[in-house]
Amino acid sequence: LLGCSMALGALVASAPPDILDKLTKVGKNLGVAIAIREDIRQLWFVSEYPEKYSADVLNKKKLLPIILATSNSSTSIKRQLGDIYFKRVLEKTDVEKILDILGNTDARRDSEDIFSCYRSQISNELELLFGKSSTCTLLTKYVDSLLD
Repeated sequence: LLGCSMALGALVASAPPDILDKLTKVGKNLGVAIAIREDIRQLWFVSEYPEKYSADVLNKKKLLPIILATSNSSTSIKRQLGDIYFKRVLEKTDVEKILDILGNTDARRDSEDIFSCYRSQISNELELLFGKSSTCTLLTKYVDSLLD
């Protein structure tokens, strides 16, 4: 959606095709970065505020840190997560178990690294498009506000 929004803005401004393509890419990367940030928050926001459990976690949504943990971790970690995810219904105690298991992996760090890469890529693309102009500064501040 953000890629489409950026493209529509470029079209309305009669931007040349190469600018249109680059802004579409910025928008797509922004959408991915926002999704990654939300996946991270849905898991670790709970540890800071235990009374607030994410419906996505309880509904077994495959959040990026969980995907990374099941892809990159030991067989033991995969089995532990599988045992929880194969349950018909997750409970609050299962979320705590998931967080404990993820604490024994690099899933949070890896997810944050991927998020940081997208964030840097967006900033670099904006700077390539607009240089060190006030437009670049304004767009970068807007992007930062969306990603913080």
